[in-house]
Amino acid sequence: MKRIFMVMMAALVSFQMFAQTAEEYKARYERLVAKLGHSGVGVEGILDKWAQVDSTDVDMLVARFQMYFDKARDSKIVDTDTRKHLGLDPILTLKDSTGTNRYYFQVPVFDDELFGNAMRNIEKAIRFYPERLDLRIDKATALLAYETDSPDMTTEFLLSLIDEWNSGRHQWSYPEVEVDKVFFDQVIQEYCGTLFGIGTDKSRDSFRMLAEKMLKTDKNNPEFLSDLGSYYVVKKDNKKAMKYYNKILKATPDYYPAIKNCCTIAVNAKDVKLQKKYLPYLVKYGTEAESVSAKARLAALN
Repeated sequence: MKRIFMVMMAALVSFQMFAQTAEEYKARYERLVAKLGHSGVGVEGILDKWAQVDSTDVDMLVARFQMYFDKARDSKIVDTDTRKHLGLDPILTLKDSTGTNRYYFQVPVFDDELFGNAMRNIEKAIRFYPERLDLRIDKATALLAYETDSPDMTTEFLLSLIDEWNSGRHQWSYPEVEVDKVFFDQVIQEYCGTLFGIGTDKSRDSFRMLAEKMLKTDKNNPEFLSDLGSYYVVKKDNKKAMKYYNKILKATPDYYPAIKNCCTIAVNAKDVKLQKKYLPYLVKYGTEAESVSAKARLAALN
């Protein structure tokens, strides 16, 4: 009996040392990162030792992901004749020999091997902790930064994430946040906004696919309906855009983005009938200045 007790005590002491050691490495890592960043000198050595203590520690895996992602990322300067490039604002504007503005952008580029290492670590974290929504967001954000203008892997991953959400397989969690449908919708809407802002045909097709996917289980969601309206406005298919905006206004007549876009379409098309239909919405639900302007325009139309 005494021998069994001693073995149990030794195991308990060993476990306590193990936990303390993992926490100690985490503390050392956090202090170093605060001074030198995620890929600073010495960070990888601490993470290697931390992994030897507990290779499944989610904080360690996320730290390794962040280190490799930081190491993989670099940038290059690209100049164009447009004020926006891949959703970015220019860092510098100069005139060329003809007096035309040239806009200079700092565009991210990645080392494929190091980025692959980052992905392996975040994917390992997801395998161990599949219910952690923050880990999925880390992966999706990294993929989008890597692909940017042609986000095929990002789109596939986010579509599969929506399927997982709809399946109800996980009790989802996110540090210090209650994860509910409103929160998940906001997450997907953030990616929709980013994809639309990038401005390439492929990124906007991805934007459309995500909105359509979300509407399959929430067909009257005004934000995702508005997304599809915006998509077809950009595609210069105003008839189809109005279909989605009208669906919103039927259920939510005070939804400002749909009101504003319908009025803009009607005015730009110089369609008197449509202006008379949608300007009253702006009178009622627009800003004070918009309401006054809409009243004046309606008076001029009559």
